Amino acid sequence: GPFRRPVLAGAAVAAGLSVAVTLVTLPVSLIARQRAKDVGLVTQNWVGYAGDLVKGTAIQAVIVGIGGALLVFGIRRFGRRWWIPATVLVIAFGVISTYATPVVIDPLFNRFTRLGEPLRGEVLQLADKAGVKVGQVYEMDASRRTTAANAYVNGLGSTKRVVIYDTLLNDFSPDAVRGVVAHELGHVHYNDVPHGLLYLLLVAPFGMLAVARLAERMDRGGSPVPAVARIETLTKCAVP
Repeated sequence: GPFRRPVLAGAAVAAGLSVAVTLVTLPVSLIARQRAKDVGLVTQNWVGYAGDLVKGTAIQAVIVGIGGALLVFGIRRFGRRWWIPATVLVIAFGVISTYATPVVIDPLFNRFTRLGEPLRGEVLQLADKAGVKVGQVYEMDASRRTTAANAYVNGLGSTKRVVIYDTLLNDFSPDAVRGVVAHELGHVHYNDVPHGLLYLLLVAPFGMLAVARLAERMDRGGSPVPAVARIETLTKCAVP
């Protein structure tokens, strides 16, 4: 129908722009990767890298495409006030992605296995000393891509977890592993992730309002037709 077509066009345009940005910046990414490969940081071959690139670009295009569809829907439904529901969606996406990434996105790129004893118990003991609750401790097969050694804590609520690179476990002493993990637990102790979401909550309304008003001011020639209507006209023409 006439309503459906511009929404689909918004999704297509947003997804296309997402892919275009990846392609435009790809040469720089390839140069940076080659330099890392030259110094021994990268272990993955180019075929594997290409597979990750395609997979990541496709996931990003789907997410951005959904965002584009929702943007056009919001513009058509709420007019100049589209930035209000858009703000709610941005914040909701931040919370959902933080919660879901460890169990939905990360396993598409790496294998995660539960860490065994005694190190698992030591990590949980460190977490307890830091006053931090974590659900589980995992080892990640980082060595398939890099020689770098690291650990991190991600997730929210029931998906919060400690993840340790296999390179850190295999190439460093237990004391070094505990030191790296303790650093990461410090981020959780000081609520860095919730603080980041709080920052998003504070900034998103002003950012979306600024985008909405800037889009209207950029309406060429001072036309009395608002920028919202111009966007609708373009998207209606984008899908035959």
